[in-house]
Amino acid sequence: MKGKGLIICIIFTMFSITIFAQQTATTNTSQIEWLSFEEVEEKMKVEKKKMIVDIYRGGCEWCRKMDKETFQEPSIISYINDHFYAVKLDDGSQEPITFQGETYEFSKKGKHAHHELAVKITGGEQGLPSIVFLDETLNVIQSFSGYKEPVDLEKLMRYFAEDHHRKIPWAYYEASFQPRLKVNAVSARPSKD
Repeated sequence: MKGKGLIICIIFTMFSITIFAQQTATTNTSQIEWLSFEEVEEKMKVEKKKMIVDIYRGGCEWCRKMDKETFQEPSIISYINDHFYAVKLDDGSQEPITFQGETYEFSKKGKHAHHELAVKITGGEQGLPSIVFLDETLNVIQSFSGYKEPVDLEKLMRYFAEDHHRKIPWAYYEASFQPRLKVNAVSARPSKD
């Protein structure tokens, strides 16, 4: 009888460990792995990936909406973590950022104040929020300004991550695009919180 109890105990322990490991794996992919520009450059030495940059500012309600809805969608999180290195860039940050051997700082000229790196990677055409895609050699592919619903972000991410941008004009790709990611978000106007 003692042998059966020991076997049941071992089976129960192994089952508990398996459940815990599955929960831990789920927890690890429940958020986008946001990195700094410096961390991306280090990771690129080991594994080349494209980069996605979310440019935002603290007081921007559409930036907050994108954070709360689009960047919280499990399928968006998973796709970004699998295909990109992700960076958040606060356009209002006073902190200098070194990227590709150059240091960029916050710049205020008259009424306009922006982080120099945000201006550089958007070509000076950024609205907030902005999404910028960079290739595996850290060269800008393209930037897009404005709030993106999850399905709109999926369309852009797949266009660049899967290299469709190298062979299909955007208009053709967009016309034939079929969403694959399962999205749960409900569109709504941003709250004033």
